[in-house]
Amino acid sequence: MITLQSSDPKGVLYVETKGLDGETNLKIKNVHKTFLEEFKTVEDLSKLKGQILCERPNNAIYKFEGFA
Repeated sequence: MITLQSSDPKGVLYVETKGLDGETNLKIKNVHKTFLEEFKTVEDLSKLKGQILCERPNNAIYKFEGFA
């Protein structure tokens, strides 16, 4: 997941995670400062164009390789 914007002015957001055992947690995450500076309005977000390349789904749940 890539977060581009948050309703919080400092870019703080909360993500609910669920484990395979049913445990749930609320984790604090932050929008990267570059995105906070560049995407201040919905109009700014609508101009966003790009591509994210990453590995195909696999069973390596503790490793992820991708680049933009």
